[in-house]
Amino acid sequence: MTALLPVIGVLFLFALIGGGIAFVLGRRNRSVDSRIEEFVETDSFLEFAEEEPDDRQGKDIADRADSALSGRSFFGPLRSQIAKADVKLRVSEYLALTVLAGIGAAGAAYFLLN
Repeated sequence: MTALLPVIGVLFLFALIGGGIAFVLGRRNRSVDSRIEEFVETDSFLEFAEEEPDDRQGKDIADRADSALSGRSFFGPLRSQIAKADVKLRVSEYLALTVLAGIGAAGAAYFLLN
């Protein structure tokens, strides 16, 4: 079991480096978005995502979280990517699911390695 730990550490390091490289290179490649816009009208996805029925009396926690996060630099691009993917999630819901998935993966790794 102790010989497995360094192997997992090296694999994690490679995944971390690969993710960093993909993040840096992905930010520079804006031509993909422009090519997608030739075939898909991306503005219509954003308009659809903005149009939500306002039949609720008060704001729920996701609405309040979205309004609190709307001033951040990552909010607009993340919202645009979610709308392009046609996923019916708000940015706050997506971030909450991402954090919960990370916690779940860490918990699973802890129990599998012990």
